[in-house]
Amino acid sequence: MNPTNVLVIDDSKLITKMIKKALLSNNIKNHFFSENNIFIAHDGMEAFETLSKHPEITLIFSDVMMPNLSGDELVEILIDIGKINLLEIIFITTQNSAGHLKPIIKENIKGIIYKPFNNDTFSQGYNELELLHFKKNEQKKKIKLTHKKQMRHIKIWAETYCLKQNLILKETVFEKILSMEFDHFDEIDHDELLMLLHAIVESYSSQEVAEHVLDRNLLEDIYRSWNNPVKNSDLNLLETFKSILSEAGASLRHDSTKEELRLAILQPIHRLISNVYNKPKSKQSLPYDDFIPYMPAFIEKLHTVAGNLELTYVQLVLSYLNEINATRDLLLTLLDTSETLEVCPFLDKNASNYKETVLTLTQYFKMFINALERQVIPRYVHEINTALWGSIKKSLPLKTYIKQRIQNTTPNTHNLLAHFDLLDATEKKKYKIYDKETVYVLTKQIDTSKLFQDILLKNLPSWEIVVFSKYALLSSNLKHREVDKFIIDLGFTDTIFNNGLQLLHTLRKHFKSIDTLIENNKLYILTSLDQVEILHHDKDKSKYNIILSPLNEKNIYDKVFWDC
Repeated sequence: MNPTNVLVIDDSKLITKMIKKALLSNNIKNHFFSENNIFIAHDGMEAFETLSKHPEITLIFSDVMMPNLSGDELVEILIDIGKINLLEIIFITTQNSAGHLKPIIKENIKGIIYKPFNNDTFSQGYNELELLHFKKNEQKKKIKLTHKKQMRHIKIWAETYCLKQNLILKETVFEKILSMEFDHFDEIDHDELLMLLHAIVESYSSQEVAEHVLDRNLLEDIYRSWNNPVKNSDLNLLETFKSILSEAGASLRHDSTKEELRLAILQPIHRLISNVYNKPKSKQSLPYDDFIPYMPAFIEKLHTVAGNLELTYVQLVLSYLNEINATRDLLLTLLDTSETLEVCPFLDKNASNYKETVLTLTQYFKMFINALERQVIPRYVHEINTALWGSIKKSLPLKTYIKQRIQNTTPNTHNLLAHFDLLDATEKKKYKIYDKETVYVLTKQIDTSKLFQDILLKNLPSWEIVVFSKYALLSSNLKHREVDKFIIDLGFTDTIFNNGLQLLHTLRKHFKSIDTLIENNKLYILTSLDQVEILHHDKDKSKYNIILSPLNEKNIYDKVFWDC
């Protein structure tokens, strides 16, 4: 790590000496300090001159009350000349002096370390500020991402409103108003969006269409329909799709522009497919042809082993899938121009833009077909398979049957299909890719790692078991490889982490794949009874699978093999 260039400012030589000593102890996180990279100034004016001579300085520790130029006055100058964003500034002062700082000063410094202090309290004070600063930045990033999503939604709602009111939405003007409104807020709650939508559309319409009277009821209907989609046992995909085409056919004309086509057809169908895509609990996918054609016979075989198998949800998702396929089939017919003419009465063969309009519609329909086939359908196949195995794991007769009949084989759909003679040897070969899983184990216990490898490899020879004893190696691998299951020893400690839970929280900040594992019930915490109390204080404790030590074949097999 390269040394940090730091400027220490205080009119007291004792204080500058103590700060320098604390820095050189190198107990401050994310920084390394050396004698040659620490600069000293005794007032704000001298500090300003030092900053001019040494632009490499990135960190400042400064007193507030100083002769010639105080610490807060120095900060105001740095704000004015636009250099404040290049520097981290920490004030070293008393509680009394801190109380008189202006809000703009507090907003532009990293924080305050209070006098008196010693080596330990100084380092501790900075490390606490670093943590608060990190959390603040993370919160700002989340708010910024939320704002982008909210702004996108408000634009869509406004576009829909303008379309229904026969108004033209000038994007440049609208987005300027939109940005100005969002600049007024740090965070906007979901229940405030409707009010903000009213304000933005009213501001836009009064500026662009002075005589327009805002239809508040229509705006509210648009907002409500987006935020409260129909929730029932049916997808209503096919019916809603036909309804969108019907409404578009009634509202569009033969001279409709590409933008009008986008608002009337592309946007509502895209939203409809997005809602369908996001409906399943599972976020993974499986190919349709590899699983669904076998499902009826497979379910029948399972019922012969356990007649009381509960498959209500499986049947429901199968009905969803049938509806999705029916919608895709309809879209395929619309690639035929004669069929498109039937559902789009606004098309006029004699119109000058006829060929362009048909081409645009065809591109839309191809895009929808592609989204259904490559994204939506595979996700519903995975949802069906996941739901089916959820039912299997709840059935004691089936679990007993599988453990006895297909030992040393991964318990999954295609292996059971093969067991029930629904797949021949040639067909079974193509499913080998579904047998392989990569399992990461993080532990420093040699006996534990050996036990995991021996037992899992004995029962699951196709699995890859990778054991890590160092965080750096684990982190490096997570950057480049996908992992199917992850087991963390709660007793894991090193110079950074006191236990495996602390390490897990760090991993979640840096790797989105960890949250995906948690969502899919594929993350496990290995703990003893005397350690389990640590988990009770964690707000996410219900999200982890717990494996209790001492380990034996049964508890490893049942937890990692069966996720139960």
